[in-house]
Amino acid sequence: VLGLAQVVILLGSIWVLGKMGGPLWACTGVGVAFGLYAIACVLAVRQDGVSARDLFVRCLRPLLACIPLALAVIAVRAGMGPLGIRAGLRLIIEIAVGGVAYVGGAFLFARDQSNDFVRLLKKAAKRG
Repeated sequence: VLGLAQVVILLGSIWVLGKMGGPLWACTGVGVAFGLYAIACVLAVRQDGVSARDLFVRCLRPLLACIPLALAVIAVRAGMGPLGIRAGLRLIIEIAVGGVAYVGGAFLFARDQSNDFVRLLKKAAKRG
């Protein structure tokens, strides 16, 4: 039910906000949809005895890792603006820089989760 609601809210918010303000607002619609989905998921697991506060605290650190990602992409975008680089190449560069910045931010703000993830990757690699 949550997945179906997410798709409906996602498409609806993209359509409504896109009509109101163009592509940037359509992107905002994606954020709105996933934000509402996250809230609905927290409310759903809360019924099973999971603390919403504990879940929020656990998710906050990876969310903070998005700050270096956003700052890096904004800085790279501003730096590439006057260079006349084609849009496709700019996008690839922004994605790469954002990925590197997120990994750095994840190890800075969410060290425990990052180390757990690296451990799982190593374990999966050993299994082949």
